[in-house]
Amino acid sequence: MTTVKKRFKEYVGEKFGSLKIIEYYSEKTDTGSYRYRFKCVCDCDPNEIVDKEARHVVYGKTDTCGGCNKRDFEKHIGERFGDLVIVGFYSFKDKNYYRYLFKCICDCNPDETVDKEAHNVISGKTQSCGCKQGTRDHTPLLGVKFGKLVPKEVVRHRLKTKVEIRYLCQCDCGNPALVSVKKYDLENGNRTHCGCEHFPSNRYTDRFYAIFLNHYHSSVVKRTKQLGFTDIISFEEFKYFIQLPCHYCGDPFSAMLKDRDSGRKLHVLPEAAIWVNGLDRVENKKGYIINNVVPCCTHCNKAKGELSYEEFRALILKIYQVFVVNGGVIPKWKPHIPIEVTPISHPPRPDRTYTPDEMIGKTFGWLTVLSYERHIRPSGQSYIKLHCQCVCGNPHTADKYEVNKGNTISCGCFNSLFIKSKHQDRVTAIMTNLYKKVKSRSKNILGFNDVLPFEAFCSFITQPCFYCGEPHSNVAKDLKDNKTGKPRTDTIVLYNGLDRKDGTNGYTEENVVPCCKNCNVAKFEKNIDEFRQWIKQVNDYWNEKVVFTA
Repeated sequence: MTTVKKRFKEYVGEKFGSLKIIEYYSEKTDTGSYRYRFKCVCDCDPNEIVDKEARHVVYGKTDTCGGCNKRDFEKHIGERFGDLVIVGFYSFKDKNYYRYLFKCICDCNPDETVDKEAHNVISGKTQSCGCKQGTRDHTPLLGVKFGKLVPKEVVRHRLKTKVEIRYLCQCDCGNPALVSVKKYDLENGNRTHCGCEHFPSNRYTDRFYAIFLNHYHSSVVKRTKQLGFTDIISFEEFKYFIQLPCHYCGDPFSAMLKDRDSGRKLHVLPEAAIWVNGLDRVENKKGYIINNVVPCCTHCNKAKGELSYEEFRALILKIYQVFVVNGGVIPKWKPHIPIEVTPISHPPRPDRTYTPDEMIGKTFGWLTVLSYERHIRPSGQSYIKLHCQCVCGNPHTADKYEVNKGNTISCGCFNSLFIKSKHQDRVTAIMTNLYKKVKSRSKNILGFNDVLPFEAFCSFITQPCFYCGEPHSNVAKDLKDNKTGKPRTDTIVLYNGLDRKDGTNGYTEENVVPCCKNCNVAKFEKNIDEFRQWIKQVNDYWNEKVVFTA
């Protein structure tokens, strides 16, 4: 069975919601389409006729005249709600909604009217112009327990449009600080503690034990997992080792462990601090096991780095003999003489523009034109492609415009040969790249603009280490090709780095000495006098004690 839809004019006399249709009409819009309208009367005022969209009324989108709420509010004019007497009413559209407001007179000031939300006045939520805010008695809640919180004091915060009531509460967890909580949150059970239930309480009353335990997990247990080892020293063994003097230099301690804040500053003793040393693995291939660890201060741990025990001992003895005893290897001026290079010349550009027929058989740069071919772009514009032979023997297709302008002179072989001929001295090219890195570090990281000249830089890095006499410790390969990503040649440069005698100054000729990688790591941020004293301390300490052997 099919349902036949009624025409709009057939709905005259019917009622939809509060609207009764009394007339139907249509009107033509500016675009040529027709709009279909109903004239209706609403239950709120049978004497007033309103126009509504026919389809909105029939499909239930519109069921009132739109002024029913307004009339409901207008009937309250002259009535009293609390201290407010309603003297007027108005409405306005705020974004997509209507707002209804009363003009009221408050008992505190009969000469002034105030605007209040109509819904709030009728419901009793608003009973004054604001003069009674903050005057109510809120003391009955004092002493009443809400979960773990007990209100001790009432605090009134005056905000932009209202007065907010807060209570200063004491928590049962032992937190001596009072917590500020809104009255609404207390009454509705939104706040029942000071935050103590969000954090686990300190389980250990012995805070020194807790400090050692936290350091054990963060420095040994976590590091062992990162290294992929399973065997590990016990907590008691760890606690014993880190309280011993440094195995390498004899320093009694090098780091201070403080109590960890639980997040609420509760049960944390500010005086709970312990001076300790760290642990060093004698053999880096093994984990933190009893036969592979020794107590080690911060300086010695950084200096040893990834060296084995024997390598570190040999380094210290070498530095002591060369630097402390003999005063170091004095750098000698060793000039770097670059190789004379004559790059290949760039072919001249064409003296004029040639037609495609004139270009056949002619040579442009390294390309000889054999034939040409016309092409049409999707836009309808035509262009010409030249089929050429390069002097290297490779065929090449080039654009006529680029060849006429002299922008394309080869199949690509010219650029490769030009760069190779320009940089035939690969040693100078490698050293130039190293020098740029030093300049960048000096300016962008250290903030110094003064850098030693390139000639002095080349002389320093090719000399033995000032501290231990090592001839070289680094290998620099040739620069990578932009296309292949591989080194352009097999050329390498063996060199040492540069060390600043005083870390507060830059890379100047007076402040730098050649330095190998291991000595640079060992010296770290110490100046040259501190480094000399540290080497002497380590060497003397080793000579006085029995050296550990794995």
